[in-house]
Amino acid sequence: MIIKTQQADIPCYIKQEGEFMSEHTNKSLRWMEVSFQVSGSDVFNEIRKNKIIKTISEDGEEFNWKVKELSHSYTQGKSDYQLLWDLSEIESLTLEKLLIGNLELKPYYYNEEFKNNCLFITALVKLTTDEFEKLKSIYFGDIYFPVIRQGINEEPKDMRFGKCIWSKNEEIVKFKIYLVDKNLDNEDESKLGLFEPELSNLKNMLVVNMEKLGNLLKVLEKKNLLTSEEIEQIKEISDEDYNVRFLHFSQVVDIDAFS
Repeated sequence: MIIKTQQADIPCYIKQEGEFMSEHTNKSLRWMEVSFQVSGSDVFNEIRKNKIIKTISEDGEEFNWKVKELSHSYTQGKSDYQLLWDLSEIESLTLEKLLIGNLELKPYYYNEEFKNNCLFITALVKLTTDEFEKLKSIYFGDIYFPVIRQGINEEPKDMRFGKCIWSKNEEIVKFKIYLVDKNLDNEDESKLGLFEPELSNLKNMLVVNMEKLGNLLKVLEKKNLLTSEEIEQIKEISDEDYNVRFLHFSQVVDIDAFS
């Protein structure tokens, strides 16, 4: 087998090989332990920078692999270096559709990754007004909902929204969807410190402002500047008004220009 790198095409010896299950597709992928030799310290140092490589088998098939160096050695006074690599096959992931609850989307950008057996999805989509309303109903609905990545894995995955942003230009809404595996929330709560200490400080400030507003309304009512009905009207906030105001916190000019 030949390892193809930017530096050279290198013959290698397969010492052992096996299979593992893909976290993304649940399909069987290959791993192998290979050894090879390079000459010269410059080539050796450059070769070790490779994190992803391509190989060509004897029958001409090409595969991509993730590289993990297990060891290397050399003999003093000689220019040859021996390397031992662990290669894990990289599969091609092509999303056809992203199903979030009952909403079918075709992202113009999509990425998914696993961390500690938990799936994280980032997707950029363009939405019609109707699709935006459907997405909002899911966003403000149940915390967890089924997600299907058609073309990658048809098995539903329970997920929730993470930090999302959106922008609107005329009738087109662009939404950056960030989805988080439900399993993450089953981890030790001490690991979940997202947006701290800002979130706790904002909560404290919000409580203080709510108390001040309540006291102000009492004073205005006591001085007969507002009636009881007017005060109740001020306090009453519809779910629709709340949702619209809440979404304004995550709106940007253009999600594609927002880093």
